[in-house]
Amino acid sequence: MRFKELRSFMGLLILITITILLVSFLWKYNLILIIALGLESIILLIVFHKKHDIIYFIVGGICGPAAEMVAVHFGAWNFANSNFYNIPLWLPLLWGIVLVSMKKATESLINTFKKTSSK
Repeated sequence: MRFKELRSFMGLLILITITILLVSFLWKYNLILIIALGLESIILLIVFHKKHDIIYFIVGGICGPAAEMVAVHFGAWNFANSNFYNIPLWLPLLWGIVLVSMKKATESLINTFKKTSSK
């Protein structure tokens, strides 16, 4: 892995770890978690911003929670602290962060393998 890709990948791992910790410790406090994930979303989109990342964030923020609403409606699972159509208000932010993070991690791995195989 080249230094730039490694730095980017490590940054994403740190971001994902922070996201997991925020949700794990703050899920009972919707407003605090919305603010924390909102700030994290802004940082993610500023630091790792490319042309279509905002679109990925919005698609993740809409499609992920929509799928969760359907699953919850049919009894697949439920959320302990839901307040909007049986999902927490912070869930769209979480899905946006996850989708952009996975896109970035995939791009990083693809770029690494392209550069390694072209040698």
